Amino acid sequence: MHRQRLAHLAVHQAIVGVGQGAVVVEAGDLAPGQDGGQARVLEFSEVKAEWFRPIYDFHSFKVLPRLGQLFAGDAASYQYLAESIRKHPPQEQLKAMMEEAGLSRCGYVNLSAGIVAVHTGYKV
Repeated sequence: MHRQRLAHLAVHQAIVGVGQGAVVVEAGDLAPGQDGGQARVLEFSEVKAEWFRPIYDFHSFKVLPRLGQLFAGDAASYQYLAESIRKHPPQEQLKAMMEEAGLSRCGYVNLSAGIVAVHTGYKV
């Protein structure tokens, strides 16, 4: 689990994208002492279209590492990428984590059938 500290930024809005795991944000990390802070998390997530999962898995675990080997000479990093994405909490779980951290009005929008999701939470 990755912890992103935002207190030192002194901003009212923060956009965080992490490729290695979940982001845990505490409401106090956003604009300390002020309401109106906002957290946004752009992250690979759980594919929601059942029919698309086998295709996505095939691409992630078979095609992507081969492309990594072909173009970067490094299949292992691309294999790791696919594996780490699967360890990330699904949309509802990440939303619950944000609520537990003290953020309000948490929600998310799936993009590309859930391959990627944008989560939002507010400090009110």
